[in-house]
Amino acid sequence: MAQGLTSVIVLAVIVEILTEVLKTLLPVIQGNMCRYAAALIGIGLALSARIGIFDAVGMPVSNQFLDYLVTGLLISRGSNLIHDIMSRLEDRHSTPV
Repeated sequence: MAQGLTSVIVLAVIVEILTEVLKTLLPVIQGNMCRYAAALIGIGLALSARIGIFDAVGMPVSNQFLDYLVTGLLISRGSNLIHDIMSRLEDRHSTPV
């Protein structure tokens, strides 16, 4: 589980970096266009790397593409969001019910 979560965080950092580079190269990309670009980059990386957040936390999903799509959208929001989600998931798994 930890290796999969680490991979998701690494992808989120890569998306942030690539989005910043893209904004520098193409200053016309601002606002919503920047978010769309980050989403496309995130989904593309998740699909290419075949890394899904549901798989990383051990939740079976019948449609693997859906896992990659959700993961791509999450990582497009940045590494801080992913870190917060992972922290909450880890707290949930370590807390006895």
